[in-house]
Amino acid sequence: MTLGRRAATIVVVRALWPLLLLLSVTPLGCALILSYDDYVPAGTGGGGSGGASASSSSSSGASSSSSASSSSSSGNVKNCENGLLDPGEQGIDCGDVCNKPCPDCGPTGAAFVAAPDITIGHGADFIKITDYNGDTFPDIVVSSIASSAITAVDGLGNGTFAFLNDGFYQGAGHFTIGSFDTNPALDMAMVVPSQMAIGLLMNGGFAKGEAFTLMSVMAQPNAVVSGKFTSDDVIDIAWSAPGSPILNVLQGSGNGSFATAVSIIFAPTAKPSGLLAADLTGDGLSEIVVSDLDKNKIYVVALSPLLSIIPHDVGGGPSFMASGDFNGDGAGDVAVSSNSSTGITVILSAGSAMGAVSITSFGSTSTALLATADFNGDNVLDLVASGADNVVQVLIGVGDGSFSPGPVLVMPAGLVAVDAADVNGDGKPDVVAVSGNADVIKVFLNQCP
Repeated sequence: MTLGRRAATIVVVRALWPLLLLLSVTPLGCALILSYDDYVPAGTGGGGSGGASASSSSSSGASSSSSASSSSSSGNVKNCENGLLDPGEQGIDCGDVCNKPCPDCGPTGAAFVAAPDITIGHGADFIKITDYNGDTFPDIVVSSIASSAITAVDGLGNGTFAFLNDGFYQGAGHFTIGSFDTNPALDMAMVVPSQMAIGLLMNGGFAKGEAFTLMSVMAQPNAVVSGKFTSDDVIDIAWSAPGSPILNVLQGSGNGSFATAVSIIFAPTAKPSGLLAADLTGDGLSEIVVSDLDKNKIYVVALSPLLSIIPHDVGGGPSFMASGDFNGDGAGDVAVSSNSSTGITVILSAGSAMGAVSITSFGSTSTALLATADFNGDNVLDLVASGADNVVQVLIGVGDGSFSPGPVLVMPAGLVAVDAADVNGDGKPDVVAVSGNADVIKVFLNQCP
């Protein structure tokens, strides 16, 4: 019996020898792939190797881009050099499982790798990521003032995209997306300064190539936001015009039409440079935040239950803003970019007159658009900011309202617009950016944590 057990032991050891050898060479910290169920092919969760080009005439032929992260590595043990897994596909044909090093997430715990460029044929000034066509996958919508174009590309849920629609709307620029009626399809409102109007595209009309409906206004609008500003539970629209101290609110009816504007003088001689709609007080209603280029202030305007206007001092040349709870106290905070300094100002508890100020240094000569997400999975909100030096800077939240430098992503020349969302379905927010002088959308896939 002793001899039998010894022989059986020898057989088992011999059978397991290849597995033990593989364990001995597997990099520390990497997950050993024992079955295809644990395997994530390239192009889904760990950096795309394929993607569809989006332009006004074609949906194929996307050009390949190079890696654009100062801290990203060559790959992940769960990646493979060849092959793509389509959403819902059961079998995987990807050759041998690769044994690459784990990604170097660095001290900040964040790293990105560039996916193939999405060619759109024109530069862009503004970007928004949302599920515009209702297929549950994030889509990318960009606008170009110079080209009078608004372009959308359809996210396929795995980090690749296909052409959705390229609409040419004369003079169209900044836009907002929301649900302005009872139809579940999303609607779009855009500024049309050349016609002193706000343009409406209802019920996914942009994706269908429909023309917009114009609502005449009393000035040339340059910024527009939407949200529930009053207690009637209906989406309203707010807009501002350059050089005008008036904030205009178009009150929604719930059926896609809007009442006469309510005009609010938020500060004499103010020069609004940006708008933000966000619930800063936790009451379920959005406040409207106006940045004032002339006074170096932002104004938090609440319409309900009573009209209130709270000013906050910020850095020089305030422009774009983003909101979130940056210090974990449950109150809404506002981050403000600057077009004339190297700092990002964060107003903590911005919905209160006692809001505190935190300033984070930024490496660029100025900042433009901002977006928020938890890029390194530590349950603290981070920022991503575009700069005048053709860079996108990821800023890692410390948890007290301040930020530390993260990866730097290089962009083509021109003012950069940026947004963040999980575009490849791996549960990690990615960065998407466009440039005013380049005809591509850049997608940077998050490799960590």
